[in-house]
Amino acid sequence: MDYRKLCLVVKDTANRDLVDLIKKRIIKKEGVGRAVFYRLFNEADK
Repeated sequence: MDYRKLCLVVKDTANRDLVDLIKKRIIKKEGVGRAVFYRLFNEADK
């Protein structure tokens, strides 16, 4: 599901939210371009 639709936010807000979650090591970005997806960060990702 698209984060923007799920959270009812505009593209810029969604991008800031996702970048913040990545910096906090809550989620991890995988893939490139249109194939990007995010998953929860876990200890094995260190």
